[in-house]
This record gives sequence, structure tokens and C-alpha cells, in this order.
Amino acid sequence: MSSQKVSWIPEKLTTPMRISLAIGLIGSALLVGLVVTQTEKGRNAKLTGQIELGGAFSLLNQTGQRVTEADFAGRHMLVYFGFTNCPHICPAGLQIMAQALDNLAKDAPQKAAAIEPVLITIDPTRDTPEVLGDYVSAFHPRLTGLTGSEEEINAVVKAYKAYTARIADDNSVDGYTMDHSAFFYLMGPDGAFIKHFDSALAPEKMAAQLAHWVVHP
Repeated sequence: MSSQKVSWIPEKLTTPMRISLAIGLIGSALLVGLVVTQTEKGRNAKLTGQIELGGAFSLLNQTGQRVTEADFAGRHMLVYFGFTNCPHICPAGLQIMAQALDNLAKDAPQKAAAIEPVLITIDPTRDTPEVLGDYVSAFHPRLTGLTGSEEEINAVVKAYKAYTARIADDNSVDGYTMDHSAFFYLMGPDGAFIKHFDSALAPEKMAAQLAHWVVHP
């Protein structure tokens, strides 16, 4: 990936966050097309068969506004669970998502416009609306960041059947990091689950599958 991509990181991000984003964005160029897994138990987290997931939620977006699933009604949601201190997988996956949406916008702009990309943090203690706002702006102008209380985040994680775990990390100033599954969940205009994508799926393949599954008014 060129240095121009890395310079896309906003100056207002903290130095540790900028370093994590730079590593992740550079790494995404190498990870495209590969199956990227998380650490620990997250490596084995899978979605199998036809399952029902999603549902009602009430969270804060990156501007501090309270939003619910009703605010996304009539649009497709492309949901990812991650956190801003994620060193590799989240930045790489979100960069791939952004490229897929940009590719789709060139070929099927109405379908691209019908998709609302959403990052739901699994680390609400550190990921305040302000922190999320700085972070999501580094990836895509339409990416919405959502946070909330631990109880609210736990509820939406459970509803989406995502895997998350707080694990000790001596290399972190906070003493911990987060392990998690790495899927994008495509939800329909009615809020129903349609399909999931591995976060390491090549952008052109993700764009093609989104074009197949997404409908627009």
C-alpha cells in the first residue's frame, strides 16, 4: 500500500492509535484474499447454517446521539464488531470494507448508497463517541461508530452471536486487549440477517457479493 493511504489517517488521532492504524492499513494490502484469523478462541469462531441474529438495540453514535435499529430501517446495515485499539485485524478488515464499498459505488451507486456500514465497539470503556468519531473517519465517510454501556454492548453482541473476550495484555498500558470474531454481517432493510462475510475477503469479491444481495428502493 502506498504512503498516501497511510497519510489518510487523521492528525488528531493519538500516537498509539495512529501507529495501530498505520500498521493495519499497510497490512491490509498483504492480507487481501487471505483468511485472517483472530487470536485465542476467536480463531475458531464460525458462523454455520442458517441462523437468526440481530434485533433491537439502543446505542450512541460517534456524535453522542442515541440511535436504535429503527434509525437504519429501510437500509442495509453492514455490521462489524471491533475496537479502536485493535492492532491488525480491525484496521485491515475495515480498509477492505471501505474498498469494497468504493468499488460497488463505481459499478452500482444506488446499491452502495443503500448500505450503511457500522462499527460496533466491543470495548466501550475506552471507545467513547469522540474516540470512535476520530477512528471511523479514517476509513470511510459513511462509516458509523456505535458504543454504549457495557450492558448495552453485551446485549447487542449476544444478539448478533458474536464472540468477544477481554484478555490480559502486558504490552497494553491498560493491561488488556480484546479478542473477537471477525465477520461483517449484512442485514436487510427489515433488520433481518442476510449473509456474513469474512473480514479478509478480497474487496472485489465483497463488492460482487454485496451487489448480488443488496436491493435498493
